[in-house]
Amino acid sequence: MVLKDIEARKEYQSQWYLRKKSGLPTRTTKIISKKEKIKMTKKRVKKASITLRIKKKRIMDEILGNNCKLCQSKRSMKCHRKNGSKHKDLSCMSLEDLRNELETGDYVRLCSRCHGCVHWCMNILSMDWDDINKN
Repeated sequence: MVLKDIEARKEYQSQWYLRKKSGLPTRTTKIISKKEKIKMTKKRVKKASITLRIKKKRIMDEILGNNCKLCQSKRSMKCHRKNGSKHKDLSCMSLEDLRNELETGDYVRLCSRCHGCVHWCMNILSMDWDDINKN
């Protein structure tokens, strides 16, 4: 460590010597390798994305319910647009945009099995949501 001020350098050296003599670590700042830094930032980002996913799931449960519209199952839930057209990926939306999109009433919660069946009915049998919902 280069200290241009002689008094400050002597003070630092005496403090360093006292830490060394008493068995304390002499380094004042912790050394972190590049791998550890990358790992720490990934962990922070992962934690943030998990909490965001939980918040989005709560919004979907609040607006659309937490069970399948057709079979009342609660496993592997998906959001389906009633007219079957493509839409923006809901997982990429902000919380406010997601809430606004879901409150339009164009979406319904379906389990993955019913979701696949609904798309099959819409694509192969040319049925619309009202026909499927009646049965």
